[in-house]
Amino acid sequence: EWDTWEVWKLYISKSKLSGFWQLILDEKKQIFTSEKFLQSASEEAMCTVLQLTERLLLDHAHRLPENKVQYYHRALVAVLLSRNWHVRRHAQKTVRKLLSSPGGYKLAYGILEELKAVLKSHKVLPIEALVTESGELSELGKTYIPPRVLQEALCVISGVAGLEVDHAETQNLALEMLLVSHHPSLVEVQSGLWPALLIKMKIDPEDFITKQLDKILPRITTQTPINQSSMNAVGSLCVLSPRRVLPQVIRTISASMENPALCHVTREDFAIMETPEGELFDKSIIQSAQQDSMRKANMKRENKAYSFKEQLIEMELKEEIKKKKGIKEEVQLTSKQKELLHAQLEKESQIRKQLKELDGELEAAVGLLVAVLKRDPPGLTQYIPVLIDSFLPLLKSPLAARRIKPPFLSLASYVMPPRLKMFGTLVSHVTLRLMKPACELDESWCQEELSTAINRVVDLLHAHSIPSRTGKGESGTAPLSAPAFCLVFPLLKTVLIETPNDSEEKEALMVKILQIFTVHAQLRSSASGQTSLVDEVIAPASILGPTGAMRPETGSVFSNVLFGFQVLASNTLAALCTSSSGEDGCAYAEQEEIDVLLQALQSPCMNVRDAALRGLMELQMVLPTPDSDEKNGLNLLRRLWVVKFDVEDEIRKLAERLWESMGLELHPVLCSLLIKDVICYEEAVRQASAEALSMAVGQFQNQAAEVMSKLMEIYQEKLYRPPPVLDALGRVISESPPDQWEARCGIALALNRLSQYLDSSQVKPLFQFFVPDALNDRNPEVRKCMLDAALSTLNTHGKDNVNSLLPVFEEFLKNAPNDASYDAVRQSVVILMGSLAKHLDKSDPKVKPIVAKLIAALSTPSQQVQESVASCLPPLVPAIKEDAGGMIEKLMQLLLESDKYAERKGAAYGLAGLVKGLGILSLKQQKMMATLTDAIQDKKNFRRREGALFAFEMLCTMLGKLFEPYVVHVLPHLLLCFGDGNQYVREAADDCAKAVMSNLSAHGVKLVLPSLLAALEEESWRTKAGSVELLGAMAYCAPKQLSSCLPNIVPKLTEVLTDSHVKVQKAGQQALRQIGSVIRNPEILAIAPVLLDALTDPSRKTQKCLQTLLDTKFVHFIDAPSLALIMPIVQRAFQDRSTDTRKMAAQIIGNMYSLTDQKDLSPYLPSVTPGLKTSLLDPVPEVRTVSAKALGAMVKGMGESCFEDLLPWLMETLTYEQSSVDRSGAAQGLAEVMAGLGVEKLEKLMPEIVATASKVDIAPHVRDGYIMMFNYLPITFGDKFTPYVGPIIPCILKALADENEFVRDTALRAGQRIISMYAETAIALLLPELEQGLFDDLWRIRFSSVQLLGDLLFHISGVTGKMTTETASEDDNFGTAQSNKAIITALGVDRRNRVLAGLYMGRSDTQLVVRQASLHVWKIVVSNTPRTLREILPTLFSLLLGFLASTCADKRTVRCCSANKGSSVYYWC
Repeated sequence: EWDTWEVWKLYISKSKLSGFWQLILDEKKQIFTSEKFLQSASEEAMCTVLQLTERLLLDHAHRLPENKVQYYHRALVAVLLSRNWHVRRHAQKTVRKLLSSPGGYKLAYGILEELKAVLKSHKVLPIEALVTESGELSELGKTYIPPRVLQEALCVISGVAGLEVDHAETQNLALEMLLVSHHPSLVEVQSGLWPALLIKMKIDPEDFITKQLDKILPRITTQTPINQSSMNAVGSLCVLSPRRVLPQVIRTISASMENPALCHVTREDFAIMETPEGELFDKSIIQSAQQDSMRKANMKRENKAYSFKEQLIEMELKEEIKKKKGIKEEVQLTSKQKELLHAQLEKESQIRKQLKELDGELEAAVGLLVAVLKRDPPGLTQYIPVLIDSFLPLLKSPLAARRIKPPFLSLASYVMPPRLKMFGTLVSHVTLRLMKPACELDESWCQEELSTAINRVVDLLHAHSIPSRTGKGESGTAPLSAPAFCLVFPLLKTVLIETPNDSEEKEALMVKILQIFTVHAQLRSSASGQTSLVDEVIAPASILGPTGAMRPETGSVFSNVLFGFQVLASNTLAALCTSSSGEDGCAYAEQEEIDVLLQALQSPCMNVRDAALRGLMELQMVLPTPDSDEKNGLNLLRRLWVVKFDVEDEIRKLAERLWESMGLELHPVLCSLLIKDVICYEEAVRQASAEALSMAVGQFQNQAAEVMSKLMEIYQEKLYRPPPVLDALGRVISESPPDQWEARCGIALALNRLSQYLDSSQVKPLFQFFVPDALNDRNPEVRKCMLDAALSTLNTHGKDNVNSLLPVFEEFLKNAPNDASYDAVRQSVVILMGSLAKHLDKSDPKVKPIVAKLIAALSTPSQQVQESVASCLPPLVPAIKEDAGGMIEKLMQLLLESDKYAERKGAAYGLAGLVKGLGILSLKQQKMMATLTDAIQDKKNFRRREGALFAFEMLCTMLGKLFEPYVVHVLPHLLLCFGDGNQYVREAADDCAKAVMSNLSAHGVKLVLPSLLAALEEESWRTKAGSVELLGAMAYCAPKQLSSCLPNIVPKLTEVLTDSHVKVQKAGQQALRQIGSVIRNPEILAIAPVLLDALTDPSRKTQKCLQTLLDTKFVHFIDAPSLALIMPIVQRAFQDRSTDTRKMAAQIIGNMYSLTDQKDLSPYLPSVTPGLKTSLLDPVPEVRTVSAKALGAMVKGMGESCFEDLLPWLMETLTYEQSSVDRSGAAQGLAEVMAGLGVEKLEKLMPEIVATASKVDIAPHVRDGYIMMFNYLPITFGDKFTPYVGPIIPCILKALADENEFVRDTALRAGQRIISMYAETAIALLLPELEQGLFDDLWRIRFSSVQLLGDLLFHISGVTGKMTTETASEDDNFGTAQSNKAIITALGVDRRNRVLAGLYMGRSDTQLVVRQASLHVWKIVVSNTPRTLREILPTLFSLLLGFLASTCADKRTVRCCSANKGSSVYYWC
């Protein structure tokens, strides 16, 4: 059979080339270039086609149009990809020849396009799919093109000779080959194929990427969906030129992920996307149609036989039966329902289309990211923060979460060090669980409770990154790198923000997180310039809130953190800010982060403002100024200017320091900017802003008028409140917005402060604003602030503007409608007139009517109005002196007889004001005190008693110390009123007592207190109860008086708690609660109920209270009321039988002296010291230790002058004969007291102590007491005791030979203490004495010397010496070469030989205990007995020879035994 090729040859021979070109150019036939022919052609045919193509392209290229030449390009590619190696080699030579001809680049492009077409359908197949079981090629294998063949073809194309001249074409071809060379089939053979091709084409890959990057990236990133070739290309580009490519690729990925539309996808939208096209997701229309059909079908009219309810139940039953049987009925839709159905389908189709487009874009971005992560190019980790910031918001999107989860989980393997890979995986999974993403999570990671997992992560991170204080932490402990910390940071931040501080476990968790932040904030950039802490990693904004805006809940949580751990949290924030301060190795804080700190200055929480201000102080180098950045600089200027006038003194000082250190100056523009802060929602900010605005206007007084007019204008804006929106029927659709009364309050505060800078022309317009508008505000708080502002303005400008302002007030009172809505303004105007009237002449006829109006205004049921009237009256009294008597009588009548509470209260205010104006003598002249005394004793009319108490209260408040002489006379009546049968009288007595006590001077307290304490001894329970309540009211004394009287009051109140009468007990409890209510220390205030419980029920609640006090972390000073509650509990605790209770009491006393004022503590010394002395002699060592430290702290805090009898008592107890426990406690206490008094006291007492301990003729118990001092003094003084180590060693050695065992034990403990604390000093001073002691005639000295010498050698060699050395052989050893080396280094060879020789001789001692001790030390410090003995033998024998002449029989015996042993060992060596 002839094949096609034979036909072709026959055709040529017969037709002699006629019609050749028609055949060549025939598009339909394509005899030689068709896919079918090329796949089945023989090797010879392929070679002939190759020759034909060569001739056509070389000699007849002009005959081949562009649309026809591609067929022959396809033929060339087919030959290049032939399975036969000879054909391929021939084809490669031919193609190289063709490419080297003119226009070869066009051929290269053509072949490349055909190669792309082949690669589109090419896949890498496993060998199993290509070969049959018999080893022959399968049908698929016969047509399969191996990837290596594709690679060879691409390499041939890259060798275009003509491209060397045309550089532009070389660049273009390299660009075209990018995606082709990164096809998965080619990457399988050679992953770095493209750069290899570039090098072959004499192109530098990195240079090429740099120049062509703008063309390369769009080719890759614009493809949707992105294919594997593009992903491989991106990965390769990032590896080849990471500095240029990575930033742009990451920017592209981030831009796709930050598409806002992704976060707006709802779960319903996502479900619609997953619903197939043409199928309805929202089937509510069909269900509605089904329900309608059910209702309409066979529904009969309601009658007795068939009700609608019964028919519906029957129809539902039929529907259920149909469902069970699988019978489906088509729902008949109405035309309207069909329209709705069609519209819903269109809507869902549109949503589906939009989401699929979004999903495609996100899939492409994720694909690029995965490709980059897979190649892990250099510098990738520094972009991890950007990626994580992009990931986290998308976890809430149902569309994005499923695609984001895998790359997020994979980040751990790139950023974590090898030792923490598993930890990184754990962090990633726990973070996902914490974020609650809108996708399914791995169930195996969700089995553990989330709270437990979080604690585990934080504990592990703390252990891995923060070294242990003891230095025994895990090896390799180091902070994480910046990228690794970025991965952990979202979890830490979320936990810190969302965890409430309501338990010890959560508190410990938050402390660890803050410590982790602090450690990582101290990372700095390396010398090479690569930052080890990326700017955005732990910027201050990350703690206070998200970049750009601080969330309110974040601020409140941070304030809670600060309240609980103020110092730690503030230090953490300071460290974070320092890391972004712009200093050497630090990052530069972004403006968004600075803005967050500036916004934190407006927090209502003082701790947050303080921390933010300290953070700003660390950022001084990077803070903007108006000169460098006008907008942000002015904002900084504004915030700092406001905080300079903060309500807290400490914050004001910090702000002033920052202002001065930055050299800032006030700017005129600030006056208008500060108005926005004046109307802030937070009260603390409003107050500070009002003061700041006032000071700013004070420096730029030309702006006063403009600022005032703006404030008035804003007031009108904030006063307007839109009505609620109603529908046609009058129903409320939306309520009115909340009233902005806070802003109006701020305006009133600002006007109050600004009043001092107004000129005369601005005063009248301001009062025309006050009257009637501002003073008639709908909010009472605003009215109060506006009245204060008006009064302040009058006090400043009233005298100069009397004639212009008085007509304003008079005109209003004359023309104001007689309406209840104007009562508030009317009363305020009367008060203003009273304030203005003091500037009128006494003889002015207008004064009396004004006073009359003021007296009438006293009946107004408003405390502010009555207080204001009372303050206005005193300066006006001289003008109405002749009428004062009548006014007093009238007011007295109202006070004692009126039925209205407001009138009686107002009368009391009026009387006090008049008395202040007339003078204190008027009380007697007008017989007021006699009248009031009679009224308070009136048993029939409670109003008279109540009115008299009102009067006494107001007189105390208005007259202050002037009324003190009358207080003693009022006191007995006040005591009776506390037990009055009428509730209103008792309440008035409480208020009167508070007023009396709050105005007492120190002399007044001395006058009042004795009578109150004496009243507690009365038999009448009513008198007792009244006295107790008055004692409780003393809590409202001034702080100075309070601290002096509380030590006397509280013990008496605690005694009252056990009174036989229930009401007296309740009065005592209430009095203690009153004292607790004035506590200023926030930590004590939080536990005040626990303290009160302990005072009320000491037998059961004392221990719990003490434990609570110990567990409380104090960050504020303890004030006098706090001490008054704490100290009685502590005093009683010293008398408790429980050891733990006494120990805790001593601990609290020791801590107290560093937390409180010495003056407040001094009254409690006489009652506390006896308990401490008793505890100091406690049999339990721990109690003695804690008590001794408490005594030392007391003496250090209060000084020796407060403890005149303490030192003599300690010295006396130190030599107490009966008990060694007492001597030990006294020695420990004396050591702590001496440490509290300082080194000077040590220098003064040590000569006496050493001299006494060295005496021979003293009693053993005396020597024992003084030797005990040598055990405790090193602990308390530490290195400061080093100069005294030498003098005390002889004393210790003498005591070691004492006949009394207790003295020897004490001396041994003292020697061991010296060795453990002063090893280096002890070697020089103690070792010579110990060497002599080894050979002493007395065996006790030898025994003690061996023990101390052993301790010294153990300390040097680093072993404990506590292990057992009982073995079968005496020559078994436990020492090491390292310990031997350490001993030689410390002692030297000669001394080491002498010491070991002495120990060896001790092994043959006549006394068993000496032999055992020597053998124990020898075994532990010597590693090899024969070798060691050989080294020390010369020294040993010289010592043995010296003993021959000894008169001591023990020494001669030791010499003989040692010599025998040494000789035998030497023989075996």
